[in-house]
Amino acid sequence: MTPSRWTAARIGWIGLAFLVCSVGGAADLEPGLPKNTTAILTVNLKQMLHAPLVKHHGLTTLRQACRETEEARAVLQALGVDPLRDLDRLTVASVGHGEKPSFLFILRGRFDTSRFSTAARRLAKEYGDRFEWKKEGDLKYLYLIETGRHGSIVLGAGANASKGAVLKMQSTGCLLDLFPKYSLALADKNTLVVASSDELLKETCKHLSDPKAVSANKTMRRLFAELDGKQSIAFAVCPPPATFETVAGSEGKDEKLQPKQSALREMTGGIALTDDFKLRCTIKATSIEDARKVMEGCEEVRLRIDGLMTCLAGTSKEYAFLKEIPRSFLAVRKGSVLLIEGRLSTETLNRLFASCSFLGR
Repeated sequence: MTPSRWTAARIGWIGLAFLVCSVGGAADLEPGLPKNTTAILTVNLKQMLHAPLVKHHGLTTLRQACRETEEARAVLQALGVDPLRDLDRLTVASVGHGEKPSFLFILRGRFDTSRFSTAARRLAKEYGDRFEWKKEGDLKYLYLIETGRHGSIVLGAGANASKGAVLKMQSTGCLLDLFPKYSLALADKNTLVVASSDELLKETCKHLSDPKAVSANKTMRRLFAELDGKQSIAFAVCPPPATFETVAGSEGKDEKLQPKQSALREMTGGIALTDDFKLRCTIKATSIEDARKVMEGCEEVRLRIDGLMTCLAGTSKEYAFLKEIPRSFLAVRKGSVLLIEGRLSTETLNRLFASCSFLGR
């Protein structure tokens, strides 16, 4: 694959990873976000769990995952949290830019502050090589120490004559090692904050305690104001005009950083989960040429998914509907603006869940 096609594929994957839905309201913006936030994804957990689609097909799998994943079950029990009852909204944000941007998670719900502190102290005492209980002023937080080990979640798919399409998920290593390091704290009884650095955790908790603090920046607030607040998932991305990339110096000299203009100006959208699945994503590129590259990437992704669905369907008439799923989504371009949207009907979703087996380990 040529560099230009690789870039197009990468941009296309980003666009399709956050596929979303209709514009026309005001999505809630988390008030504790720093001003240099460049990307925000919000998930209305409470609304999703009450959506007919999730209630009919997803709750059993979620409960099974919570029961069968030993590490997750132990942590949830220690903290006294039922993810299917106590959690309302999750906000994920990318903060700053450069080679290593910071990441922030803010979880809204109902938490037992006393039980959290007790569990955090016990983890730090029993697993001192992995956890550290810290205190700075009025803020107490748990720090996950970087171990150098790695954990991962592996997803796969296949098909056979007896079970049809089969989706597989398994974990390798320790799931706590999915991220190099992070810190977490209860800002209050309704807010859990997880950050990739101590500094970001402290800054966010400080913002949350100040009723006059302004969330994010003017551009991000404008983008979220244009999104529909009734959607299950909403997102907005506004990268800096230029980033820096590492390039090799001439004549064997050391590597150096040089500015690179961002191909993406703005990206917004959301996902609506009710009886069906609807998505809409708007991408504004910095130029028509960049928009063309995004379209190329989207088409490459569509072809990959089409190939996967064709493989899963095989020659069986029962699973032939899988081939229609990639064709339910369409990307169109006008100038430097792209619109990606699609819908999966209740009938298609029912057939999809009925024909798929989920295997976890």
